[in-house]
Amino acid sequence: MKRWYIITIMVAALFLSLGGCVPETPKELTIVQSEMVVEGAYSVVSGEAKLSEAAPMWESGKVTISFLDENGNVIREDTEWGFVDPSQSWSFEACCLVDYERTIASTYRITADKWMEILTSEMVLETKDAWSVVKGIARNDGDRPLHWVTLVVKFYDQEGALLGQSSTLTEHLSPGERWRFEVSSRWEFEGLASSYEVLREAD
Repeated sequence: MKRWYIITIMVAALFLSLGGCVPETPKELTIVQSEMVVEGAYSVVSGEAKLSEAAPMWESGKVTISFLDENGNVIREDTEWGFVDPSQSWSFEACCLVDYERTIASTYRITADKWMEILTSEMVLETKDAWSVVKGIARNDGDRPLHWVTLVVKFYDQEGALLGQSSTLTEHLSPGERWRFEVSSRWEFEGLASSYEVLREAD
């Protein structure tokens, strides 16, 4: 009987050393950071201006619209020109797409030449065709490589209802290696999400 115990232990030890079908210890994947940004949105400034009656004949009207971020920095400037009849108002419009840093204009500034009077102006954010993007960094905190790691991002509305989900994967992640991931909601649902959750597929 003791011989069978010894043989069993030896076989089990050999099986483990060869990395047989014994399940591995779960590897830890850490989401180091993540954020949700907007793509496809744009700000529109529109308004009306009027040329002063004191302006020289055939004077052209010029209006410069500056789109500003939350710190007052200029994101984009657009200049509108037009020949204006002093007896009529002139409608102008300028757009600011979300730039490379995903900055949405917080406010705007209009600079008009000395003959122009701004009658009305407003800025609206157009998000009808916009979508949400979650960007982040994941890190392998385990002591073995990870293979075919899939991250699932769930997008939620203001009430916490699930709008949809999308995923991304990486083939290999060495111990300590960081993976920059990006997941878009563009093809999953219309509109923008209010919140999100990042999960590993096995979670």
